[in-house]
Amino acid sequence: MVRSPVEASRSAGAGVSRTTSGVQEAYAAMFPAPRQYKITAMAVPEEQIPLSTSRRLLDLIPNSQLHVFASCGHWVQIEHADGFNTLVSSFLSGDL
Repeated sequence: MVRSPVEASRSAGAGVSRTTSGVQEAYAAMFPAPRQYKITAMAVPEEQIPLSTSRRLLDLIPNSQLHVFASCGHWVQIEHADGFNTLVSSFLSGDL
């Protein structure tokens, strides 16, 4: 009997998603609590997300930081790559 890949996956998994099995546990092991990201990089002038929205996030997220890159469009990581990479490296190393 020849079964389609869909039929084979249905009978083999019995309704259990193979793609998500263990994902939460693996994530928790890689990033132990508290998992709170506290950095926001913003381009100015930004036409899609106003600066007031980023400032509101700054107020709502405890211990957060907002870094604004002037004379930039929407893609801070491309238009100001050196400054953005320095910022991210400092954040990840705990220097911020």
